[in-house]
Amino acid sequence: MKMHVRDLARAVLDLAEKASPAEKEALLEAALRYLVAHGLAAEINIFPRILEDEWHRRENSVSALLATPSGHAGAHAETLSATLSKLLNKRVGLTEEKDPDLLGGARLSYGDERFDRSIRSALDRFEEHVRSLSPA
Repeated sequence: MKMHVRDLARAVLDLAEKASPAEKEALLEAALRYLVAHGLAAEINIFPRILEDEWHRRENSVSALLATPSGHAGAHAETLSATLSKLLNKRVGLTEEKDPDLLGGARLSYGDERFDRSIRSALDRFEEHVRSLSPA
């Protein structure tokens, strides 16, 4: 019977529930060795993401990343997290990140979703619109 990477991630989470920090580290190392030993070394790069996905599925949660020029959206971040939680019917772990390349606005990502409401994005859309109006 061939174990799939997602099955391995679930098994790791099951075992990690009652493990000490040292045991958790050994468990992760054993899982990675298992992947290599069973010809699944290419899956090592995606294993952390699959492990996180499975953990979020169990916890009925989602992690989200909010990038702003300062890295601190204050009350806006709290409102955004609460709204997203209500829309998704899941707990949201919102992490804020400073992105000095942003002129203003923000970018939000969670799961496979990406929302770009930055000034740069708005300017790019405006420029694209103006070009579409110009005669060829």
